[in-house]
Amino acid sequence: MSERNTDPTPSRLYPTNSGYPRPRTRTREPAIIPAEWDSWLGDGSHLGYQANTFKGKYPKVGMAFSGGGYRAAQYGAGVLNALDARNASAKAAGRAGFSKYRQITDLVFGNKDLPGWLLDLDLVLPDGINMFDDKTQAYFGSILSSAVAKPAAGMRVLFAHTFTSKLTSVIRALQINGAISYHFLNDTDRNNFFTDDSAHGAGQLWSHILSSVSFQQHSSPFPIVVFNSRPANWDKSADIPLDATVYEVTPFAFESYNPGLSAMMNLTFVGTSLDNGRPQNDTSCVTDLDQAGFIMGSSSSLFNALLDDDIDTVKGFSGGDAKGLLYILSRELESVQSRADDVANWPNPFTNIKPTTSIDSNAMCREVDVIVAVDTDRNDEVDSWPQGISLLTTSKRLSTLLTATHQSFLPIPQFKEHFLSTGVNGRSTFFGCDPAQTPAEYPLVIYLPNSAPLNSDDPVTNTDTVKLDYILKRTRLLLNQTFTNTIGGFKPDTDEPDPYWPKCLKCAAIDRGRHKSSLVMPRSDICNKRFKQYCFDPQNPPSQDSLPNRRLKSADPDPQGPDKLKAAVLANKPALIGGVVGVVSLVVMLIGFTLLVLYDVRLIANTGTL
Repeated sequence: MSERNTDPTPSRLYPTNSGYPRPRTRTREPAIIPAEWDSWLGDGSHLGYQANTFKGKYPKVGMAFSGGGYRAAQYGAGVLNALDARNASAKAAGRAGFSKYRQITDLVFGNKDLPGWLLDLDLVLPDGINMFDDKTQAYFGSILSSAVAKPAAGMRVLFAHTFTSKLTSVIRALQINGAISYHFLNDTDRNNFFTDDSAHGAGQLWSHILSSVSFQQHSSPFPIVVFNSRPANWDKSADIPLDATVYEVTPFAFESYNPGLSAMMNLTFVGTSLDNGRPQNDTSCVTDLDQAGFIMGSSSSLFNALLDDDIDTVKGFSGGDAKGLLYILSRELESVQSRADDVANWPNPFTNIKPTTSIDSNAMCREVDVIVAVDTDRNDEVDSWPQGISLLTTSKRLSTLLTATHQSFLPIPQFKEHFLSTGVNGRSTFFGCDPAQTPAEYPLVIYLPNSAPLNSDDPVTNTDTVKLDYILKRTRLLLNQTFTNTIGGFKPDTDEPDPYWPKCLKCAAIDRGRHKSSLVMPRSDICNKRFKQYCFDPQNPPSQDSLPNRRLKSADPDPQGPDKLKAAVLANKPALIGGVVGVVSLVVMLIGFTLLVLYDVRLIANTGTL
């Protein structure tokens, strides 16, 4: 972070709910989106529509991804690859067209210009279980020195006012974020991984996305990172209260649409402590807090639930990784004994801001019509599959806390047990197919949960959340299995893919376009037939019995070598509580045909077919 002089009227640099001019340009919508829809839908006849009927009425599509660890990153990558119009296999299958971004295979496995994610190098012990060898010590030293050096310049300004947190809070976040940056940001490859010859992602700012050519030309997606806050003095990492403030970060702002706050702050200056929207010192402010690694780490603070607040232990990890984590912490920090210190702490730009209704409350805000929800939560502690908890929590929050300021939520199974008995946690499902109002009172959700293979193969996608390394073979298998599931849909009462799934997906994506005029266009017979198979009808729910022969137990595709011992250790360790993934998830809502992509950086949600 750095301290810099600013405009003598700094209130313009520190906008809040009193009038922050949220960008409202419509350039991407008329200039980019129609051509993409036309390319994907063609003339629409194969869906029973005429494409020109939707001119000017195309739905806005967002994508939401779970976070938490390498499993979520790889599964999300596999889904994105299956929806990428440039993927020859997906295009041939008719599923591609939802999204475009850097090629997934290049991001994950590398090419002549990109090193890839390097997931075979363990996040904590990249050179093996001996934490005291030269390479690992150099790796620890690089992360520690970076964590201490980066905040030094701005730390007095950063914490002097609203936060009483210790330096350890940010250092811990930066330590974990530093490790993440080695894998998902620029400047790190196998040759410099254990050296200080590279910045390892330092200096890559989220606000710098605004200056990229692709973003300025409206051809790149709009990234939004979402994270929960943990209330002060809350002595737990799980079961965050439902009314905890949810924040989001875009290239423009750090903000919250919670009715109890309803405020936003210019992201460039978010390191500055404010009182009632103004800095204490009118001649200085803090910049560069919006490091990409810090933001990603803030939204995926996986480790906070694993730190025991009574003794220095780390639950759930293999012995080597646990010792490595504790070693990093103990080198510079006091004992890990306070829940106030184990998450990313941000200076509060909203002190003494009086809660009001959101400045966007009279608008439809982002006006998302369709959400592709990719659920990789590990709610099932036996076999590591999702159980709909993310949707259930969102539904409860909207129906109890946000009724006056947000859209209502669509019909879903009412309890976790209903997700299981209906089988919708194990297959592609459409929620919210038949709204009662025009415009629709809620978006249509295309739910793509991490699920067992359609063809009864042994699953490899339900790995442990705390698995910190993946050999190349395992990553390939995981991504390919994800790809196959994503393009397969489901065929009731069989273990075969659905040959009509491409039409189903297109029918769902375009369906809200029918509601964009005062007179709702009738759904075509072709799409109506497809919807009967995939739409969740609470009055006539499906059954888990329609998914026969699914194998649920995770299979290690390469049980030899170091993974064999680690797998055996992890199998006997306590599983992460289900709520953790919800608390730290990177549930990303990307507007238009969007996905979480850092213009020129490697991102934590992308991969491909091989």
